[in-house]
Amino acid sequence: MGDIEVCIMRKIESLIFHWSVTYPETTVKDVRKMHLQRGYRDIGYHRYILHPNSHELKKPAKFWWQLVKEGRYINEDIWLEEQEIGAHTLYQNRKSVGICVNGHPSYPLHPLQKVAIRETAQIMAKRYGLDVRKDIYGHRDFNATQCPGDEIYKVITDIKNGTYAVCT
Repeated sequence: MGDIEVCIMRKIESLIFHWSVTYPETTVKDVRKMHLQRGYRDIGYHRYILHPNSHELKKPAKFWWQLVKEGRYINEDIWLEEQEIGAHTLYQNRKSVGICVNGHPSYPLHPLQKVAIRETAQIMAKRYGLDVRKDIYGHRDFNATQCPGDEIYKVITDIKNGTYAVCT
């Protein structure tokens, strides 16, 4: 008999937000290339929120949904299969979805990025059966880091506290 391949599926328990510490023009392709050069098998994040001036866009974005791009493939069920596991948060990758926002300490978030963070959190939480008041985090909640930066962390805190209006 040949070897039997076992597929261990883990339930998605959280959404973890990050910042890229890159320039506004950065693309998903740029981040994927950086991660591949570091030895990852793909980009570490499942979603990437661009800056409206990213070179990935044909023209500056006018709507929040234009900023949200797929990173590492993940399907819509509540389980992470082995090939879907990200590389974004030490000890949390096997049970979380990683969402990265193009951000840098030397420039503020664009207002559309703030809306994209809020809406992406709502959509992904609903898709995976999570509670936005309990199941979304910043990278710093798990590891000694400043990621995702104070501005993104404030948006996350507002989402958890319910102190924002959902824009659809």
